[in-house]
Amino acid sequence: MGINQAAGKPEHDVTSYLQSLDWSEREEHWWSVLRPLGADPQALGRVDEVGRTIDDLPRWAIEVRQQIRDFSPCHYSYPHALELLLEGVGDEAPDPSFRGCRSVSDSRRDEARHQAGILQKWVSAKGRLDVPSSREEHCPDVNPREMLTTLGKASPGKLSQLKRLLSVLSRERKKGGGMESFSLNGWKLKQPLREPLVCDQAGCGCLASEGGDERVFANNPVCHFKYFLFVNFHLTGIGTDGRKLDVLSRRRIEREYKKRVSHIRHYIKALDRWLASEGFARAVQSGGENGEQVRRVYSLLGSATLVKRWLVSSIRETLAVFGDYFDKQIVPLWEMSCAAASPATSDSATQDDAGHGDDFAEEDSDFENDH
Repeated sequence: MGINQAAGKPEHDVTSYLQSLDWSEREEHWWSVLRPLGADPQALGRVDEVGRTIDDLPRWAIEVRQQIRDFSPCHYSYPHALELLLEGVGDEAPDPSFRGCRSVSDSRRDEARHQAGILQKWVSAKGRLDVPSSREEHCPDVNPREMLTTLGKASPGKLSQLKRLLSVLSRERKKGGGMESFSLNGWKLKQPLREPLVCDQAGCGCLASEGGDERVFANNPVCHFKYFLFVNFHLTGIGTDGRKLDVLSRRRIEREYKKRVSHIRHYIKALDRWLASEGFARAVQSGGENGEQVRRVYSLLGSATLVKRWLVSSIRETLAVFGDYFDKQIVPLWEMSCAAASPATSDSATQDDAGHGDDFAEEDSDFENDH
C-alpha cells in the first residue's frame, strides 16, 4: 500500500510493524544488509535456529534487534555504538542514544554544513576569500585555513570541480535521515526503516580518464567515519589540478580500517567466551590481550538468557561479517590507493606525512575514547 491507502490507519511505530511480521519476514529484513557483504548462510542459519526457540519475543528484544541491523562498524560512533548495543541487551532495554547507519547527530551534520558553507563562499567569491588564521574550536573536524590553503588560487577548472563536489556533498548530507514519519506496507511509521548503505569504496577522486576534466567523486555519507578525510583528499586533487594526491588522508583512512578490524576481532573473541558460558574469572585469565574486552562484555551483558544469547549471537555475526569485509575487501583497496598515490606525491608532502607519526600514535591510543 502507498501513503494514500495508509492515511486512514492509526499511526504505528517501527516496532509494532516488525511485530506484525512473521518470523521469516522479520529475519529477512534484519539479515538483508549482511548478505551483500558476504555473510555465511550457515552462520546466519545457526543464529536463526536460536531465535526460533523463543516462544514470545519481547518488544525490547525486537527494538534492540533493529538497532543491531542498523549497526555498522564504519559509522563514526563506533565503538561506542557497539557498547550501547551490549548495554541494551544486558539491561533488556534499547538505548535511545544509539546511532546506526545513516543516522547522524545534529553537531556532526552542522560541521558538514559549515564546511560546505565555507567552500560555497570560496566558489561565490571566485577564490577571493580571506584565509582564517586558526582552526575553529566548535568544529574540530573542519579546518578552514587548511581547506582554503589546499585549494590555492582559483581557476575556472577548480571552480567547476568544486561545484560538482558541493553537489555530491549536498546529496550525502541528506542521506543521514531524521525521524520523519513515512509509510511502509500500509503502516504509517514514526521512524524510518533505513536501508543501510554499502559505502566503503576506496573512492580516489582522480580524473575519470586520462586527459579528461571530469573528476569522479565516490559516495561517502556524513555518518561514515571517513567523511571529512574523504572531502580533504578531494580538495587536494582539485587544488592541484590532479597533479598531487592526498596520501596523508588516505593513510589515515587505511589505518583506521585496520584498527577497526583488530578491535572487532578482540570483541568477537570476548563474545564467544560469554556465549560459551565460560566463567568470568577464567575468561579474563585466559583472555590475554582480549582481557579488557572480556571485562566489558561480561559487565554489560550480565547473566545469560535465551533472548540475550540470540541477540548476542546476532551482534557477534554482524561483527564477523563486517570484520571479514573490511579485512578482505576494503583494507586492500586502501593499501592500493595509498601505493598508487605515493609516486605522485611531492617530497614536501611525504615529509608532511612523516611529521604526523605522533598524531597516528595518539589516534591509536585514543581510539576507544574518540569514537
